Amino acid sequence: MKTFTVGFCLATTLPAFAATDMAGTLSYAYRMVSTEGVTKQGSFQERFVRSADNIWTERIIPANASTERHDEPGDKHDHSLATAGKLITRDAQGNLRLAFVRTREKAIYTTLSSNYNTVGFDGSWEGNWSLVNPAQFKKMTQSKRAAAPGAVWYEIQTKGAFERVLWHQQNQIALVIESGTDNGNRYSKTTFTPSAFPSKAALPWNKLAGYAKRDYDDLLD
Repeated sequence: MKTFTVGFCLATTLPAFAATDMAGTLSYAYRMVSTEGVTKQGSFQERFVRSADNIWTERIIPANASTERHDEPGDKHDHSLATAGKLITRDAQGNLRLAFVRTREKAIYTTLSSNYNTVGFDGSWEGNWSLVNPAQFKKMTQSKRAAAPGAVWYEIQTKGAFERVLWHQQNQIALVIESGTDNGNRYSKTTFTPSAFPSKAALPWNKLAGYAKRDYDDLLD
């Protein structure tokens, strides 16, 4: 997912969830200073839903977003997947499947593992399901920084850079992820705000009946 402080508030009590089922909003904010002295900053949000074997993320488009569109659905140059829903599924053997869902054209684009780097997918189930891979905490230090009930901060400092994670153990998810440089050249922050888990019918992966199935490579033609 930059020195730029993003205000956030964590509820005193987190909603009760099953260990696997979680839903909420991911808020991203970043700031960086270029070599030309230009400060660039931005923010966006995504919807996040996960179950035992599914992870869904999708960009939230604000009501005041630009309506200008250079490509129409199906255009041979319509390659962007920035606003497509991303669905990661895991089978009984632990194999992962990545697909992008374009609701405005009712199409599902399946991505082969050979294209994972191209689309920015690291192939980690744990890292996407929990927002960070818990294995990295072995290299981090638990801090005494104030945290929400049931959560704890982990941090690591290396060569002028830092990373901090507010981790909720019961729900196995990162509530806040911060990273940046000590000199303020770069800072980023991801905040997860839990919400009610959708009904079975409202789960995004259960609303894809009738969608055309296509290959990611079709976008490159």
